Amino acid sequence: MRIEVLGPVRALVGGGPVRLRGASARTVLAALAVRFGSVVSTDQLAEALWGDDPPAGAVANIQSIVSRLRRGLGESTIETVAPGYRLVREGVEVDLAELEGLLSGTDPDPLAGMDPESLDHLGRLLDSWEGEPLADVSASDWFLPDRSRLAELRLVARDRHNSGLIEAGEPDTALVDLRRAVAEQPLRETTQLLLAESLHRLGRAAEGLRVIDEYRRHLVDETGLDPSAAVQDLEARLLEGGSEPGTRSGSVPRRLDGRRASRWLPPATPFVGRAGELQRLAELLSENRLVTVVGTGGVGKSRLVMEFLASQTERETATALLASIGQGDSVAAVLAAE
Repeated sequence: MRIEVLGPVRALVGGGPVRLRGASARTVLAALAVRFGSVVSTDQLAEALWGDDPPAGAVANIQSIVSRLRRGLGESTIETVAPGYRLVREGVEVDLAELEGLLSGTDPDPLAGMDPESLDHLGRLLDSWEGEPLADVSASDWFLPDRSRLAELRLVARDRHNSGLIEAGEPDTALVDLRRAVAEQPLRETTQLLLAESLHRLGRAAEGLRVIDEYRRHLVDETGLDPSAAVQDLEARLLEGGSEPGTRSGSVPRRLDGRRASRWLPPATPFVGRAGELQRLAELLSENRLVTVVGTGGVGKSRLVMEFLASQTERETATALLASIGQGDSVAAVLAAE
């Protein structure tokens, strides 16, 4: 039995689709799948289904939904384990778990290549991914962390797949997707690096340099930050001629630590309406040595931080941009490098 949540929520038994009756069934199945192998409590399922306003018979409703799922998927597929339910691992495949295992089982560098079998598997998973993560399940806030996690995982997987294509001698194939990816995520550094590298491998180093130059100008305009050392390394290699395109010695730079130069150039646009956030940063830094600013891409996190640091003339600080880090265990190395 296979469950797919990379796109519309689907269940397949023996290769054929299982009819999931209504949004409630898809929501419960998705909640169990994104926590594959872990117990999801009835309280969590109620929140996923109805948010902060569950009906009086919420527990009975959940039991009914689970019963319907068991009839379609198999009675032993969903276990009742206090305080809720768990999707069993034996005999069950979940595409999200496959993707996470595939990425965690490879080199933690988001620009590293992959073996042919893993690369092919990753390509199939990406091809099957349709639409926004979990778009066809409950719109309750319970799924917000998972939607964010899956959106980032998709970007990481896309970068890793294109990197693997480049290393496998298919930079022309990667180039098509990388141009689309850069248009969608213009500040994502790993994607910019891969686009420049793919052009280099095709013997078009001058175009690769233009990609780097446009990225640098866009980054400064939007955030006031300089590109990381990895971008500077690739630019230097392309300017020097590097190795011959297509050789392993000219591979994508291994150093991707998210660091930024300390120089900050204030953007030309005014900074207004963020007094509350600036005050909150000041409070957090008065109580903690390490503060992380998170949020949806494009909301102005970097600008907020840099404006705050510019006002702290008596405080010695260091910053690290973590947006390009694809694996959690890379964060400590980035912070240590600062």
